[in-house]
Amino acid sequence: TLCRLLRLFQFWHDMEVQARALEDPLGTAVLGRVWELRSAPHIFLMQAGFALVEAGTCRSKNVISILIKNIADLLVATVLWFILGFGFAFGDAAPTKGLIGTTHLLGTGLLHGTAVDDMLVTWLIQSTFCATAATIVSGGIAERTDMRGYVIVSGFMSSVVFSSVACWCWNPDGWLQKRGFLDLAGSAVVHVTGGFGALCGAWFVGPRAGRFSADGRMADSIEFAPHSVPFVVLGTLILWYGWYAFNCGSVGALRTDQDFKRALLAATNTSISGAAGGVMAHFIRFLQTSRWDLPFICNGILIGLVSICAGCDSVRPTSAFAIGGIAAVLLRGACSALIWLRIDDPVSAFPVHGIGGLWGVVAASLFHMKGTVLGDPTEAPTLPGQLLGAFSICTFTFSTCLILFMCVRKLGLLNTSELQQRRGLDQESNFSAYNMGEVDRYRALVCHVKSSHGATARWMQFELGKYVGGKNRIFLDSENLVNLSHLLSTVRDKVDVLVVL
Repeated sequence: TLCRLLRLFQFWHDMEVQARALEDPLGTAVLGRVWELRSAPHIFLMQAGFALVEAGTCRSKNVISILIKNIADLLVATVLWFILGFGFAFGDAAPTKGLIGTTHLLGTGLLHGTAVDDMLVTWLIQSTFCATAATIVSGGIAERTDMRGYVIVSGFMSSVVFSSVACWCWNPDGWLQKRGFLDLAGSAVVHVTGGFGALCGAWFVGPRAGRFSADGRMADSIEFAPHSVPFVVLGTLILWYGWYAFNCGSVGALRTDQDFKRALLAATNTSISGAAGGVMAHFIRFLQTSRWDLPFICNGILIGLVSICAGCDSVRPTSAFAIGGIAAVLLRGACSALIWLRIDDPVSAFPVHGIGGLWGVVAASLFHMKGTVLGDPTEAPTLPGQLLGAFSICTFTFSTCLILFMCVRKLGLLNTSELQQRRGLDQESNFSAYNMGEVDRYRALVCHVKSSHGATARWMQFELGKYVGGKNRIFLDSENLVNLSHLLSTVRDKVDVLVVL
């Protein structure tokens, strides 16, 4: 009877195994990788969020230029990540003592291993991280950078700067990884790198034409205000949506119950920290101005999301609330400091990503739980180790980007002229984002002021378009830019007669 019971039990066990195999023919490990695979398109969608936030924050006459640069970031980052970046970040770094990878260049090694353990999923997710870091830099130098020079900057950020930092922190042989540095979802690798690259660019390129007056005060109430708040809000919501994949996908394959709980905790903390940052940002601005400052609230949400990345799966929800709230306070201080230093950061790329990322790295140590979500003991990151990693990344990124911007300026490809900035960088495309046709053209006869050689006259062409605040602007071939409402007072000292036909 006992033997029959044992055989019956074995039969039930075999049937259960077969049933599970039918339900999950690929195996739990592969399905865990599917979780990572599905995260990549959601992170990719964040590029649309960045494009909308940046385009909405800047002026309408530069929207086409900004969108082109965002597309260029994605294209250049993906290509160079395949050729160089992935190998530098996740190749064998033992020969360089964890400084940079030396294998997997040009996509070699991507197909090695089994269907579960190959590196294709890693390459795909990290390519979106790489594009994100490059896009952050574009916001800090928006509205005054030559497109040709920016492509060089974006390519170097993707292939060298981001890849090196990723190797330090995420490569098993990375020197910071071996020292216990914790950065699960890129507070340091993505956001500090991109933020300090943006700071270096904003400082080195200089402010936009007319941004600061001679006494250092900021003239920004009308001309430099965001031209489309709906774009900013929609972009922020898209970024928040993508951030769940950004943080939860960084947990990795969901093979065990503990992996699932880590991902769930990361998602919960992401919601709480982002919301806390937005609420605190509103309170700060309302106390200062007694008004709703919607763009600043959106930046508060973003810095809350940035600051939770490093420890999103290892801090308690109450800690996530504190992290997001403190991040919003730091945002206000960083924005004020940039204005005091006369550094023009159009989209607050450095306060949101640079300062938010630094705070996230520190907070991952200060608020780290003593055990995992299952109660198993884990080794908490030390504050000195986190500070060492943050200092190293900041120093490397800023110094490397400084050399890069110096080289690009030496080539004459960095700054646009003051005239180009006042006209708008979209003029290179001969149309604006909101008027797809060519601008109207008029002919005019200008009789110049009489001189010792007598009066002279010549035909000129005027280009008329609609730009900032719906105001009409007129462009003279003689490189004079005047507003139609002030046309007579502007040309009175230069001409005797102005006839527009």
